[in-house]
Amino acid sequence: MKSTWTLILIPFLMLTSCKHLMKKEISEPEKVVLKLFETYPTDGPRKAIGTLMRSNKYISEQIADTVATKLERLTSGLGSYEGYEKIRERTYGEGITLLTYIVKYSRQPLRFNFKFYQPGTGWTIQNFSYEVEFLNELDESIRPYRLRENLEDD
Repeated sequence: MKSTWTLILIPFLMLTSCKHLMKKEISEPEKVVLKLFETYPTDGPRKAIGTLMRSNKYISEQIADTVATKLERLTSGLGSYEGYEKIRERTYGEGITLLTYIVKYSRQPLRFNFKFYQPGTGWTIQNFSYEVEFLNELDESIRPYRLRENLEDD
């Protein structure tokens, strides 16, 4: 009986320790975005995005306010905020990162794109954009000419 428990316990301990080792480290740009999404539901899109944009000293306060105000106007017609989901993280070398998120509203989703730049003095937001009309990309991806079996060999 004792050896049966040992045979069960050892693999379990090995799996839990390996799971800990397999956790992916969160990048610095993603930490910034996660902080933004902590305040987004309570402070609203205008304040959350405005604060993010103003963190880059090269983005004027007027531009940051304009982007944030337009986003707030747009989201006011999308229903209630339901959450967010990370879609993709891409890097370009070690100093540029693109993070893409879907922001869920009860009526329809938005796609947020965050571009970060690290010139050697820490990460900063370089560009932020959002899109409503991105779902048609899914339709495009299933068109017959896009299917693998219909692609010609080079």
